[in-house]
Amino acid sequence: MEFYDSFHQALNDWLQAPLISKGNGDIKIGEMQLKENPALILELSEKLEGVEGWLTFTAFQKLFQTKLQKPIPPQETDPIFDPSSIKYESPNQRQIAVSYRYKKALQEYEERYARYTQISEKSRTIVSNYRADISGYLEFVETTLSSAAPANSGSFFFEPWPVNIHEAARKRHTFLTGGTGSGKSEALKLLIRHYETKQTDTALIILDPHGKLAHDVALFAEHLQNDRLVYIDPNLSDRHIPVLNAFEVSDKSISSLETQSAQLMAAMEQVLAGFTLNMESLLLPCLTVLLHRDGSDLADLVRFMDKARNRDLVNYGIQHLPFDEHRIFFETQFFSQHFDSTKEALRNRFQSLINIPTIKQFTCGSSTFDLESLIDQKKIIVFNLSISGAAKNSTRVIGQFITALVQSYAMRRERSRKNPKTPIHFFADECQYFVSRTTDDILGESRKYGLFLTLATQRTEQVGSRTLDAILGNVGLFLVGNNRGKTVSKMSQELSIEPDDIRSLPTGSFYLGQSGRTCIRTELPLIGQKYAMKAKDWEKVRREQLDRYYRRTNEITRQHSSGKITDTHSAKPKLAFPEIPPVKPKS
Repeated sequence: MEFYDSFHQALNDWLQAPLISKGNGDIKIGEMQLKENPALILELSEKLEGVEGWLTFTAFQKLFQTKLQKPIPPQETDPIFDPSSIKYESPNQRQIAVSYRYKKALQEYEERYARYTQISEKSRTIVSNYRADISGYLEFVETTLSSAAPANSGSFFFEPWPVNIHEAARKRHTFLTGGTGSGKSEALKLLIRHYETKQTDTALIILDPHGKLAHDVALFAEHLQNDRLVYIDPNLSDRHIPVLNAFEVSDKSISSLETQSAQLMAAMEQVLAGFTLNMESLLLPCLTVLLHRDGSDLADLVRFMDKARNRDLVNYGIQHLPFDEHRIFFETQFFSQHFDSTKEALRNRFQSLINIPTIKQFTCGSSTFDLESLIDQKKIIVFNLSISGAAKNSTRVIGQFITALVQSYAMRRERSRKNPKTPIHFFADECQYFVSRTTDDILGESRKYGLFLTLATQRTEQVGSRTLDAILGNVGLFLVGNNRGKTVSKMSQELSIEPDDIRSLPTGSFYLGQSGRTCIRTELPLIGQKYAMKAKDWEKVRREQLDRYYRRTNEITRQHSSGKITDTHSAKPKLAFPEIPPVKPKS
């Protein structure tokens, strides 16, 4: 019984530590069985070292490696009991002393012999019934604990034990990988629901390139009452469009412009396959102009590279930028022939983006929602970037801009005392579409910015070696589902588990690794549509979303360099013929 109680207590302590409180800070993620977690059994077994009669794995193996020495009984005539150095007053005193020493030695022998007999018998039983490897030890532990368990206590090894994810680990970011059919999307929904229903003092941003996860989250019935949903989907209506202009900023200080331009530069570099040094030198001041100048958008980047249309932008840079080096650049270097080929290359790249209607509609014009304000209001902001009919690049471009804006805001607000610094949980499914080199910096500075990433992908090789190294070196939580190929070897090495253990995982089973804790296999519940609202309720929510965060397509206007406001979706014909005056009658 002592074995059972001690092991049971060690397991409970492991499952609960290091819980900070009994509040909403920790996520009940699923259940585990001891039978499926040999590494945890070994760890718990070591904690029982010192419990009388218990064998750790090391002690278990020694039984197979060494032969027990049978104790030798003492002999009364042994000179050891009558040392010559001791003098006695009489023969009788000498006899009493010798007899005492012999009897004490005999008593110790009998105790050793009893232990020898017991250990020898146990050793013979173990050696004859179990193998000397880990599987043999696990079988021994299971048998020992089962025999010591109270009556009607159930199967200790097959009993489901609740598993929590600790918020402290979540704040060091999360990496989730699983192939098709692994249950990756269900795991993401499970995490999201915690912040939907329990820990509601945080903003959520969810990026989904395929659409199903985003739609499932939007359908959570809680959104009928809690007023937290912001659902951004370019395909939600044929007559409405959401707009998020990355160049609309309120803070125009030098430090703010530096952060925002760096984030946008990294996003553009990611979607446009890198920049040369010349491109970076030219583009950074141009981005600063568009951020500082009211009314700018992505289309102005094309105009900036066109000498026939950019004079107002260059003049703005000379006259209004707060950083003197940028003003000097536009005054003395911008029109240098040295940059002519660079401008042409950049113009072609930016033109290729706004040639895609979805990208231009989403990024150009006045924003229909204030992303920073929504974050401060602790909204659940869901981006469905499954853009039907659009070029594949649309998802990446729009997603990169969103990521840049979120990262920029998190970094800028760190310097503001008045900002509430609302925690942001940022979920990116198929994260390879959305991460950039600046994401690596966020991974290393989790608590500083209050931006906590949950990055999910099917295969590790999709992410890129640099970002993957940053992920593996910084995240505090791993969830690894069924997979194949390089992902298996990479993650099995990272979590110290066998590759076949990953390959054999069924749907909904994940290996859970948390900072400083043994990796365990966990069964996650499948949510499906369990918490979804009814179709009629969704239609009501959908209409509310369109009214609050979208604009009718015929209302979208854009201000050109001439200052003239033009309706970009007007129903008027593109060509207008001059009116012919009526013919005067002949006199």
